[in-house]
Amino acid sequence: MNDDFRAYIKFLGNAALKAGLAIIILFACVGIYNRSSLFLQERRNLKGLSAEGGYKILCFGDSTTQAQWPPILEEELNRRGGNIRFKVIDRGRVFNRISRVLYFLEGDLDKYQPDMVVVMMGMLEGRWGTKETGWGGWLADRFDSFWAGVRLLVGRWGEGERRNGERKLIKVFEWLERRPKEEAPPKEAASLKADDYIRWGKRYRGEGRFDKAEKMFKQGIAASPGDASGYVLLGRLYQAKDDDEKAEELYRAGIRAVNQKAKAYFQLGNLYRDRGEYDRAKRMYVAGMKEAPRDLLGGYIELAELHRMNGEIEEAKKIYEKMIKTFPENPYAYDSLGTLYLECQEYEKAEEVFNRGYLLTPEFEQGLSMIYFLQGKTELAKKYGGANYRLPPNSLRGYRKLRDVVLGRGIKLVCMQYPRCPVADLEKVFGKKAGIRYVENVANFEKALETHEVKEIFRDLFFGNFGHCTDLGNRLIAENLADAILRGVFGDRDSVGRGAMLN
Repeated sequence: MNDDFRAYIKFLGNAALKAGLAIIILFACVGIYNRSSLFLQERRNLKGLSAEGGYKILCFGDSTTQAQWPPILEEELNRRGGNIRFKVIDRGRVFNRISRVLYFLEGDLDKYQPDMVVVMMGMLEGRWGTKETGWGGWLADRFDSFWAGVRLLVGRWGEGERRNGERKLIKVFEWLERRPKEEAPPKEAASLKADDYIRWGKRYRGEGRFDKAEKMFKQGIAASPGDASGYVLLGRLYQAKDDDEKAEELYRAGIRAVNQKAKAYFQLGNLYRDRGEYDRAKRMYVAGMKEAPRDLLGGYIELAELHRMNGEIEEAKKIYEKMIKTFPENPYAYDSLGTLYLECQEYEKAEEVFNRGYLLTPEFEQGLSMIYFLQGKTELAKKYGGANYRLPPNSLRGYRKLRDVVLGRGIKLVCMQYPRCPVADLEKVFGKKAGIRYVENVANFEKALETHEVKEIFRDLFFGNFGHCTDLGNRLIAENLADAILRGVFGDRDSVGRGAMLN
């Protein structure tokens, strides 16, 4: 038995053990808004809704939307819209995901009665889809993973590609261990274990069936009261409903549990963070990291981010460096530290960290592209740029459900792409249907970057080649969307301009 084969057998054993583990991944390099900001946002949304004859636009998004470009959009539309009065409703929220949007969608449409819905979100859920999502894409992904394992076995990869091959091969084990898809959980409650209730609860949550998810999580808690997982998942469900009191009770119950209590510390920390109670949040993250130092990646990220927000940059760097030592094979550890170096304009250090991450996954291409762009290394920037985003299946179904609900009510739907990202990927997700239109933010941002520094347009580079915008960047988005709406809906749809709406 040669060394390569023995090493491969050893890897198979390790991969089989790791295949069932779930890593809590949460990007937290964004501004934190407490509950008072959400209250003020809602007051602004409701102001003027009773006025007759106005055109109402409801905007869904994440932290790149909340209190960012929507107020400027309303200003621009009313300045240029002639006799039409526009009301822009901002329903962006930090860490927003499609599951939360779907939970409130029917109620939001009933409350605000919009004439148009604008969506700009998705980056927190995965990668926008350029691969097929049907059987063809599924089989191609499995074959790609299997072939990665074969190449790894015969030693046809260098060390730089080896870890990426290992990650792909783990997908094979996850697939082999997956049970056949069930249409519904067995009716006999006694036949289900706690893990089964949790699994079905997660599935229902991903499909937007929140009442059933809540029932499953409660049954999971009853079946295994000593495990914190059910408390945490049910708490997150209540938190999405803005019932923080119940969520806090459940997280504290999870902390009193025997197993998986680090997750409860983490979620309670997130709850305090969202309230603006940062000292209490820090204590929860530290407690969770002490409880399970190798299981709480998100705790390191959140703790470092709170220090960063407070201007304690060196302390944040130390935490990220400790995170890399603790999670040497996790790409998000390198991404967090590299992004911080990038924001501090320490480009050489950022490049070194991203290159280490690139050995684990090619998803660091965007970060490397931005570093080279900032250093004036145009050819290298082009070499590593251009990566597209695709969504996981549950999120993909969620966005298509949003599309069907909105169009089913006769409301116009505008799908707007993030700055510097191609709109073609959105078209593959939402399709070309009557009443749905697309807006791209590539040409306007690239033109602005010819005369402005990146830091004048973006407050950070949270997503690699773009991030949260400055006032100037938000105005670029708002003016582009306003131009698209006025031309595409109220004017000549064939007109070509900086914000021409794409059919």
